[in-house]
Amino acid sequence: MMQTLIHITDLHHSAEGSMLGESSRAFVGMATECLNQMRNEGELGANPILVFSGDLVQKGGGANDTEYKSFEKSALVPITEALGIGYDRVVLVPGNHE
Repeated sequence: MMQTLIHITDLHHSAEGSMLGESSRAFVGMATECLNQMRNEGELGANPILVFSGDLVQKGGGANDTEYKSFEKSALVPITEALGIGYDRVVLVPGNHE
């Protein structure tokens, strides 16, 4: 049985309305559309694994870190739902912007 690894690197997710934020949202939209199609056509294999590496967000950290919260809502949730997986099938490898 085929094992599928989806690897996304250096998304640089940022606040809504910013150029990087809008770019990451556009990418996630295209990625989820493609992954949904692959899943519907049986091309993902069993139990895909999602790896996010590099700079997940543009400016992470601090007491009111809204970029990570937005990353989860705007990127992680839609992609895991498109893959039909839970967070136990996700690997996050932060970069230097975190």
